[in-house]
Amino acid sequence: MNIPSKNLLVLVAMIAFSFWQVARVTSPPVETTWQVARVREKEEQTDAKIHNNDTLPFTEASKTDETSFLQLLLDKRMPQCQAKFKNSTEPSTVITYLAVARAASESLHAKLASSNEALHRKHRSTTKILNHHDHDCTLRDLEKRGARRVFVALRHPLERISSGISRRLEGNKLKKKANALFFEKFGKNHNGKGGAEAFVGALRNQTDPLHWDARSATVGPRKQNYMIPISEFYLANSLGLAEVEFLCIDTLDDDYAAVSQRWFPSTAKADDNDPLKSTHNDEHRHVSKISSGANTVFSRFSKESVDWIEQTYAKDIALFRKHCPEGYRKYSRTE
Repeated sequence: MNIPSKNLLVLVAMIAFSFWQVARVTSPPVETTWQVARVREKEEQTDAKIHNNDTLPFTEASKTDETSFLQLLLDKRMPQCQAKFKNSTEPSTVITYLAVARAASESLHAKLASSNEALHRKHRSTTKILNHHDHDCTLRDLEKRGARRVFVALRHPLERISSGISRRLEGNKLKKKANALFFEKFGKNHNGKGGAEAFVGALRNQTDPLHWDARSATVGPRKQNYMIPISEFYLANSLGLAEVEFLCIDTLDDDYAAVSQRWFPSTAKADDNDPLKSTHNDEHRHVSKISSGANTVFSRFSKESVDWIEQTYAKDIALFRKHCPEGYRKYSRTE
């Protein structure tokens, strides 16, 4: 078949245009690729600038420096609460807890699971439990999901941070880059004062050679959850819709049982088969090999580091003192 040359040229042009259209749709534009590279370059320059300018020391006497560290911790957290709850078609009271790291969060999760089993046996109970273990969920987040009664376990910040550091020094969850960095820089000295003081000392003192490593392992999404404050993070900006009950870690079982008498009246029984009885044991907790008693905690940190923690987490200490006076006295250096 003979095709006139003019028509042949038109046909070739149409085929070439079709190939060009396909390439245009499937291939990223040069401009887009360049823009992505430019954004990454700016991010790297910003990180380098922060790193290079990060030379002023965190002094325990300077409230401004401590406040800026805590604010940095909060600003860079970028929390994403993943807790989900299926809304019931019937009126119900939703009960849950704040998963505060190194403050009996595993134990509370186990207790609520037991309570939930008891509630299911009641079938038509109007109480619903939103159980989760998300360290990013704040009181406000849970209120938005319908929570109207919330457990919050309290622990002295010195003990909580000491316990968290112990977990890191044991080399747990090293798949997380932040934990791997922590263990690499501070985990070589497992026992006693070395690892804990090395970390907090580097974190509070920007002239410390390991300061940037300490901050890189701590500041950012889902890094070192035990460093996140209760007052400024978990309780901040609540909607005021939930009744909050504070539990002291030293009397967790008794405190939980007392609240359960009001919140779970149909399931609270005083017998050996009570599903609400103590689950605050090694099976349900991440138990550290290093003791977290007051004397041990104080021995792990220098006076400067203790002062820095107490000043940085002053609001959490005030909250702990208000609701757990007996536990507070163990850590008070003035009473």
